[in-house]
Amino acid sequence: MIKKLLLYIILSVGILHGFSQQYVVSNYSLNEGLCNSQITEIIQDSKGYMWFSSYGGGVSRWDGFEFTTFNTGNGLPNNTIRDMEEDAFGNIWFASLGNGAFYWDGSEFVTFPDSVLENHNMTYTLHCDADGTVWIGTEEGIYKYFENTFTRAFPDIPRTFIMCITRGPDDRLWFTSWGDGIYGVKNDSVVHISEELNNNVVMYLDFDQSGTLWAGTFQGINTIRNIDNQLEISSFDDIPDLKYAPIFRIMQDKQGNYWFGHNTLGVYRYNPGFPDKTLHIYSRN
Repeated sequence: MIKKLLLYIILSVGILHGFSQQYVVSNYSLNEGLCNSQITEIIQDSKGYMWFSSYGGGVSRWDGFEFTTFNTGNGLPNNTIRDMEEDAFGNIWFASLGNGAFYWDGSEFVTFPDSVLENHNMTYTLHCDADGTVWIGTEEGIYKYFENTFTRAFPDIPRTFIMCITRGPDDRLWFTSWGDGIYGVKNDSVVHISEELNNNVVMYLDFDQSGTLWAGTFQGINTIRNIDNQLEISSFDDIPDLKYAPIFRIMQDKQGNYWFGHNTLGVYRYNPGFPDKTLHIYSRN
């Protein structure tokens, strides 16, 4: 998950400013064949293709030269895709708002009956494990797909909107909810983080290179560290603009920069390693 965001940032923001060095930026829009200007997710598959999902325009695949677009007119089950991920077998999975989860097997889209998700067809997030398991976040909890079978996962956890799923370095599966904070599950051990967060609507969750878990909420950012098997939860206040802001994406790049995606303010790039904690803001202004 942590590798998905950088190209999303460049394509979504438009005009970038504030770099201390020159970068080459190419902009792709509807004129070049992109499916839609509202891009929801970007991944690169094991064959090198770039996939761009959108809100209402379907999915585009980039081969390095041109876009191929899939929509409901040529086989895509739903045009509003919120998340994508490649599984262990090379299938590209999609979480859609209306047609549940389905995947591209290289030649066609494979769909499932509504009943496999108990008719919960609003799906928001996906996570694929190395053993072929696919975890699917719906408006009423998580479902597990393994060896062609769907089962409801974690039935003892309240049924709620699941917004993001990721697996931690200790093999714990972490997921966020709309209104009920963060859960972490490993075997029979369940961690629930709620009261300590800035806000219980948690849109995004991912680990950085040090193993710190970063949570983007509707009111800023929280960090979660495991210190001697005790969770230390802090509010990230180094960027005043983001202290109470809705944060939709977080990632750390290979150079150690942190990238924070805001729904209206644009993108912030932050490097705590520099003496002045260098901050760059990229927006349309």
